This record gives sequence, structure tokens and C-alpha cells, in this order.
Amino acid sequence: MKKTLWILLSCSIGIIAVGLLSDLYLGDEIYHFRFARDIYRTGERVTYDPFFGKGFTLQTHYQIPPLWHLCLAFLWTVAGGVSFAVAQVYHALYFVLLLVAAYFLGKELYGEREAHYSLILAGTVPMIISFSILFYVDMPLTALTALTLLLILKKRHLGAGLGFGLMCFTKFNGFFFFFPFVGVIFYLNYRNRWLLKILAFSLASMLIIIPDLYWRETHFGTESHIGSLKNIMRNIVYRGYERSRDIKIALSPGEKKSAQKKAEGIRPDPKEKAVGKPDPGRVDAGQPDSSRRKVILVYNSSFTNIKDNVKYFGLGLPFLLILYLMRRRFEKKDIVLWGPILFYFLLFLYFFKPSGDIRYLLPIAPLLCIVASKPLASWGNRKGVSVLLAICLIQFVSVLVYVYTQRQISPEMDRGIGYIKMHTPEDARIVYPEYNLTEYTNRRVVWTTTFWDLGKVLWGSDEMIRDALKKNHIRYILIKKTRVYDDKDIHHTGGYPKSFVDRLPGLSFLELIFENDELSLWRLEKDETEEHRGRTTSG
Repeated sequence: MKKTLWILLSCSIGIIAVGLLSDLYLGDEIYHFRFARDIYRTGERVTYDPFFGKGFTLQTHYQIPPLWHLCLAFLWTVAGGVSFAVAQVYHALYFVLLLVAAYFLGKELYGEREAHYSLILAGTVPMIISFSILFYVDMPLTALTALTLLLILKKRHLGAGLGFGLMCFTKFNGFFFFFPFVGVIFYLNYRNRWLLKILAFSLASMLIIIPDLYWRETHFGTESHIGSLKNIMRNIVYRGYERSRDIKIALSPGEKKSAQKKAEGIRPDPKEKAVGKPDPGRVDAGQPDSSRRKVILVYNSSFTNIKDNVKYFGLGLPFLLILYLMRRRFEKKDIVLWGPILFYFLLFLYFFKPSGDIRYLLPIAPLLCIVASKPLASWGNRKGVSVLLAICLIQFVSVLVYVYTQRQISPEMDRGIGYIKMHTPEDARIVYPEYNLTEYTNRRVVWTTTFWDLGKVLWGSDEMIRDALKKNHIRYILIKKTRVYDDKDIHHTGGYPKSFVDRLPGLSFLELIFENDELSLWRLEKDETEEHRGRTTSG
């Protein structure tokens, strides 16, 4: 037990240290941090980022479940102000909760040895490590999932119901576990008042879920889709990705109207032009018709990519799962883990597709670790066990180093941030795909769902690019060179098409005003765009 505690303590210190020594910088963690800060500043659950304004953007609407953000805002209130350090330590506590829950789940199902290895495996899975540092709510959901299953095994059905409610109040894909958790309750209690226990679990969860759904309906209206779980998942969780896919190419007015209705859950009129079909009148950067080019949805990873699976799951866990299947030492109680794992995985395939981001599989990762603890605990080869544990240790250290290096604001980026703050107006809108620019420059970033005409800018004619920028009062385009990709055969908005970047020097209405090894900043020449702003201000 002492050895287990030392492992838990060491892993937690490593997670917290890397978090505190790096910067708030990567991906959605900026969004979550700002959401919590806006709750703290306003003293209530806000619906959108006040900096952008309600009418300007849909991307910054705070439609996601706010448990992580509400708790952090409360901690800031206790601490006396917004603090990155408080946020980092708070987020790491979910890592501790996950490891503790994994340990006791392994012990409850199999024994002390398996519990020890469950903790080690869960603490060294690369995506668990990385998202325990980065402010992504996938990690709190994962910790609460393991805790809720533990409470079910302990027959604490009211507590498990509240845990499930908190899961759904953390992230919407927590709903995926309702039926498998109910199935586990039935499996463990089918001879002892199983219906009463399922009702207790369900009613306790509704104490949290129903008030949240009512709040959504009263504050977001039809956009909350409380009448259908499928609509919640596909139109709130998945809606941003579907909108992103819809605007990868320049849309005709009919297509744009249909895409808007689709995003809001409204059936399009059959008479309207279908989204995604080629429009004879559309100009697409002088390229061949877009229907003959592959347009893909870009994630940070893809489940169909073997390298991504190794990057997220590591080497030890997949090896042990294969060993578990080869040895065929299945037990009836394994269904307690495999039921939720397989049901969640099938829903993952349905909602996020086989090429979906592996990050969305994080909630089942600790359950897989507990399964994998069985062959590890029964492995008679001590050298083999030592080698595998050494691999886990190398994984842990490597991921810490990787996250530390990636979560740093580089000198080049820092100089770019300084230039933007000094040489652009405070109300500037900048075409850029990363939310971190808003946090560090206080300038509005436009991309995908914040900029319906993005497809026209990236693949349109020269005239379309200029008109789209003017119409949306956008004067700046910031290029991050590491996000430029070759778009000869594949088009997406996960970065900048090389064809677009190569065209920039030849566009007479754009001028390069800043450049270093990482960034280049282009400005639309002064014209009626600024005159419009002047008239608006004076009026």
C-alpha cells in the first residue's frame, strides 16, 4: 500500500509541476479557462464570452456543461482572484481522483495486486497524462466515470446516480454511459430488488440533469434540443464540427441557408439546394470543381490511424489487452468493465465516426487499464513485467516532456503577440485558427464557425477574398507556418491551405507587415473598411 501511495504522489507531483511550469496555450483549454473566468467575474453562469459579444460569434457561446468551470470559479472566489496556479492544481485533482478510483475498482473486482497495476497503468496512459495537464473537460469526465462505476459496485446507488448526473454536467458524452451503468446495476442485483435500485440511480441523476436541461431551454431556446439526446449530441457536441465541415468550401446563398438550418436542428426545405452539392455559379479559386476534391473533417488524431493510437494509448496498455484476449482468461465479472467499454465505443463510432478524435475515448481508458491489470498481475515472467513497467515509466516522463515543450509560448510567437498588441487597433479582427491569440492580445479571432465566409477566403478568387474580408470588417490575416498544409488533394480548415498562403504575396490588396520564423501577419490596405468603422464610431 505504501508503494502505491508513493506512485500516486509521484505521478501527481509530476503532473502539477509540468502544468505550473508551462503556459496556458493549447487548443480548447483557453476556451475553458475563459469560461470559468467569465463566471467568476459576473457571478453567474454566463451564456457567451462577453469579449466577443453575443451577436458576433456562435463559437464562443458557452453551451457546454459547466461543472469544471463553476467549481474553478468558486475556488477563485475562495482564493481571492483569478489564478492560473489554482486552476492547474484544481485540474490535477481530477487525475488524483481517477487514479484512486481505478485502484479501488481493481481491488473491488480482482484484488490488491490488480489494483496496484490498475493505478500504474492508468497513471501512465499518454492521453490521461496530457489531458490531466491541459484544461480539457475530458479528464474530469473520465475521473467521474470511474468514480460512478465504483459507487455502483459498492451498491451506493444514490451516490452513483449523483455521480452520473455530474458526469453529464461535465460533458455531454457522459450520457453514453447511462444504459451500460443501468445494465451493470441489473447484472449485480437482478435477484435483489434491481428495479428499485435502478430507479434510485435514475432519480438521483435527474436531480442534476433536469435543472440543467431546463436552464438550457430557457437560455438557449431551441438550440439546446432538450427533447432528444441524439440532437443534444449531434447538434451541440458535434455541431461545431459539422458547421466546420459545411463551410470548408465557399457556399452559395442557398447552401448557406440550408447549413444554418441544419446546425439549428431544422429540417431543410427539399426545394432548397442541398448542402455540399456543387454550385455551377460558385468560383473556387480557379481550381477544378470542389466536388472532385476530397474534403475531410480534421481532428487532432484519428482512431483509424495506428500511430495516433500508440500516441494516445501508449505501448503497454494495448500489449496487455492483446495478452488478455490471447490467454482467454475471461470471468463473468469482467462484464462490469466490458459492458460500459463496448457500449461507449459503439456510440463513439456512431456519433464521432471511425476517424473520430481518440480523445473522445478517454472515459473508457481507465476501465481498459483495469482489464489489462489482470494479465499483468498473473504474468509469471518477472523480467517481462519489469520491462513493461519500465516502458510505462518512459511513457510517463516522455509525455511530460512533450506536453511541457508544446505548451510553451515560443519566442517567435511572443514577438508576434507583442507586435499585434502594439500595432493593431483594439477592435481588430484577425483570421487565425487558435483561440490563444485572443487571450494574449485581446483581439478577436475569426475562424470556422465565427467566420462563415472562411471558405471564400481560403479557396475563393482574388475578388472573393477581398470582398469577404471587407464585408466582415476583417483587416488582418495571421499565418502560423507550422499549420500550413498541402491542399492539392485534400481540403480542410484545420490549418492554412498551401495554395492560399502561396497566393498572399501576389494579392495587391494585402501587405506583409510582420514576419518571423513562425508567423507572418498580413494587413488589408486601408479603404472603406476603416471608413465604415469611423462612420459607425462617430454615429
